[in-house]
This record gives sequence, C-alpha cells and structure tokens, in this order.
Amino acid sequence: MKGYGKQKRGDQKTPIGVYHVTRYIDGMELPDLYGEGAFPINYPNAWDRRKQRTGSGIWIHGTPSYTYNRSPRASDGCIVVSNPDFLHIDKYIHPSLHTPVVVAEQVNWIDRDQWMAKRQQVMRLLSTWLIDWESLDHEKYRRHYSQSELDAYGRDFISWDNHKRWVNGNKTWIDVEYSKLNIFNYPGEDNLMLMQFEQSYRSNNLNVESPKELYWRNTGTNWQIVYEGNRRFPSIENTIVKN
Repeated sequence: MKGYGKQKRGDQKTPIGVYHVTRYIDGMELPDLYGEGAFPINYPNAWDRRKQRTGSGIWIHGTPSYTYNRSPRASDGCIVVSNPDFLHIDKYIHPSLHTPVVVAEQVNWIDRDQWMAKRQQVMRLLSTWLIDWESLDHEKYRRHYSQSELDAYGRDFISWDNHKRWVNGNKTWIDVEYSKLNIFNYPGEDNLMLMQFEQSYRSNNLNVESPKELYWRNTGTNWQIVYEGNRRFPSIENTIVKN
C-alpha cells in the first residue's frame, strides 16, 4: 500500500470516502492471505466516478493465519484488520442492508450539543429542499442546486434546469417523502456532505420509489446540491480482482 486517497487502478492506495458493504466472502473460499473472510465495498462510488477515479476490488478482510497483523502500508489498498477484529465486526455488518463504511484519515469527535445543533441544521436544509420541490415554484427549487458544479442524473445545471422546468410544468401536485436517512460529512473533501435515503415520489402523473443520494457543497453562504442520483448497489464478481 502507498497510503490513502486512491485515484487510479494499480496505485495501491486505499480510497477515502463513504461506501457500503456489498457482500460477505467466507475465508474458506479465499486464499490464506485474506484470513477469516472479506467484505467487498462499492469502490468506486458515485463521487469517485465523478472524479474519474478507477480501480476495483477494495475489501475489508482479515490477516494470514501465520500473523496477527499485517505491517503498515502492506494492504495493496484494502482495509485489513486482525482476524479477531474481523470476527468481531462481522456481527455488525449486514451485506443485504448495505452497511455503511466510512474510510477517513482521522476521526474528529464533537460533543452531543454540537451534534444536535448540526443535525437540526441539516434536517432544516433537507426539509426546505423538499418543501420547495413540492411547491412547484421552480425558482425556489432551483436555488438549491449548484450552477457551476451540478451533476444530476448525468445533466449539468443548464440541462437539468430546462428539464425540471418542463417536467414540473406538467404537474398539478407533488408529494415527496423519505425514510432510512443517512447523513455523512464526506471525508477527504472540504465542506461536502452526503445524504442517502429511500425516496417516495408521488404526483398527479407519476409514482416511483427509489434509493437516492445527494451530495451538498457548503459555498460559505449556503449549501447547494452538486450531485443527485439514485444509489447503486452493484454485485461484485466472485473472482479476486485487486485495486
């Protein structure tokens, strides 16, 4: 391994970001190098793809039977833990529920009051976005999106703005609800936040349920959406492909 901040296939670096576990591989199915087993994660995620980062085969896995720990910077980009630690975290990881995995350079702890204040701020942001969307007032709705940085389902701001103005012009009412909300300060990026949730969208001419993710950037004066898309839950091949 050559540190963290993965950018391309073969650089042997560990990615920094927010991921989820895609499946479990029993250690009996793997070479001894992987110890008690492995949990592949979904690198590259949507933000990695936007940044044109490449590679694959990033796993959380154990250590060979002849050692307790791998030496530092010897993981070829994976996240390696001791076999006892792997068996411990195994109790809390559920691939079918897409357990989140946050890979960061460091952890910054805050007290409960700070956390509550931050949470209230973020929930107000999410609620205002939904209210403005449901209002069918396009000028209010569009202000939540970055004109310089937006990627919304593959559209830049101008394309998205024209499309949404046309779509919502045919609506008489919209109702949007969310559940299973996850919110993360995105590691390795300045002033970036990720929201993930199950979205239920209903209107006079369309009903759809979808797993959603929004990336928000703090511009210094407000938060704006820089990426909007459906969450992807890719399967990983049974072959061992390294970063």
